[in-house]
Amino acid sequence: MLCLAKNFPSKIKISLLFPLYKYLLFPLYKYKFREIRIFHCLPFIYTKENAKNFFKGKFLDKKVKKKRRIIAICGPSGGGKSFLVKKFTNYCRISTDDFYLGKSKMQVDEKGFYNFDKPDAVDLDECAHALHELSNSLPGKEIFIPDYCMKQSERIGKKVVIVPDEDAIVIVEGIFAFHPPLLQMSDFRIFVEPPEEVILARRYKRDIMERGRTPLGILQQYPVVIAGYQQYIKPMKQFADLIIDFGILV
Repeated sequence: MLCLAKNFPSKIKISLLFPLYKYLLFPLYKYKFREIRIFHCLPFIYTKENAKNFFKGKFLDKKVKKKRRIIAICGPSGGGKSFLVKKFTNYCRISTDDFYLGKSKMQVDEKGFYNFDKPDAVDLDECAHALHELSNSLPGKEIFIPDYCMKQSERIGKKVVIVPDEDAIVIVEGIFAFHPPLLQMSDFRIFVEPPEEVILARRYKRDIMERGRTPLGILQQYPVVIAGYQQYIKPMKQFADLIIDFGILV
């Protein structure tokens, strides 16, 4: 069921047992999320119509002077960020994963591992440039971003992202989506926070099926992943407008 944490004024934590569109609209009476007003309510609802409005980005402040609003979704690897993105409609998405530098431009740590869970493993300035273009360019423009291959852990070329219509929203998701300069560019920030055992379970399934990893390799890399999460990612939760527990949505 849906659970709002007590004594919040600046943060909201939600525990999700079912997909988001099944939740009740809880009144917050003109509660203000930083600079963004959410039409006096938190839009997680029982009715599909209200869910559609949220996932179309209709809660965002239309007075902001840019063509399209930006939603940042951050959280640990395997946290459910991609799951949440797919609930939105009329959106354009990029991921900080697209902007990894690749092994050829990285050095191994003292244990012999490549640490992909440090901010300097990603070109965040390049990501910010692409995000700016997607938010402000005319519809139909082609934006070229790196084509990063997770199996090879290298950039293998470029791929095209098409600038959407002006009434669309732009979503940037990834473990570094709250790091500068992306932090300052986002209009609304969502942090997903599952338990650590769920992170491992999801990474185990995903990395074997989609990224060609071995079970042993996943388990060996896991302490590095959690250490990076605790040091670089979890502290960014303080900037979230909304915190979601995706723990049981494995």
